[in-house]
Amino acid sequence: MKTSIDKFLYNRDAGADELAAQEIEIIQKMLTNGYTKKQITNFLNQAYSQFPVMAPIIKIKLYLQKNEINLNNLNNIRKILADKSYIQNSKKIFTNIISILTFSNSSSVRAIFLHYKKLIQKIICCHSLPLGEGNALHKFLLDNNMCSQIIEDSETSLYMEKVNSIIIGADMVTEDYVVNKIGSLQLALLARYYDKPVYVIASKSKFINKHLVNFSNWNSYFEKVDRSLITEIIN
Repeated sequence: MKTSIDKFLYNRDAGADELAAQEIEIIQKMLTNGYTKKQITNFLNQAYSQFPVMAPIIKIKLYLQKNEINLNNLNNIRKILADKSYIQNSKKIFTNIISILTFSNSSSVRAIFLHYKKLIQKIICCHSLPLGEGNALHKFLLDNNMCSQIIEDSETSLYMEKVNSIIIGADMVTEDYVVNKIGSLQLALLARYYDKPVYVIASKSKFINKHLVNFSNWNSYFEKVDRSLITEIIN
């Protein structure tokens, strides 16, 4: 179990929904293996401390603080995480064949790219430093026979006029802003300058009241993007 927990806590490749699903699986294994409520609560606190900007992780902790930690409540959380209505709701973006610029490696964004692949001419993936998640997305797209190009983050302005829209994911959506990988704000500001629409794809699990967020725990890998810079948040 320790190996599974450590692998989860130090995962830097998965998105918020993927990590939340992994967290639920670990909690279920802890329950079936006789771990105490205190031990499971300690794990919930570790997850929250490690991923303080990921709304699904925060919401799991809050839900299980208010409700009993049992298999039935874990299944209730799974149902929320399983909602992928954003795929169908993204149809409005793909009225014609388009080229897209994207950032990081959101599982929600990957899902819509696959679903609408016949309407996508090309996807330009920013490298997304410092962790370089754009490389993983680029490889995923190529493996699925999609036209993809990887660029350095500093080259973004050179490609703005070559794309129709910017599509990114989010780790958190509040009343005032979205939170995503650092570099997303720069992308949104450039899109405003070049008059390109910015779409944020976010599952319903990403929406959270800003008063439930502890800003003091944030690290340098994430940043806020004011909702005024976003054309539409699709969920």
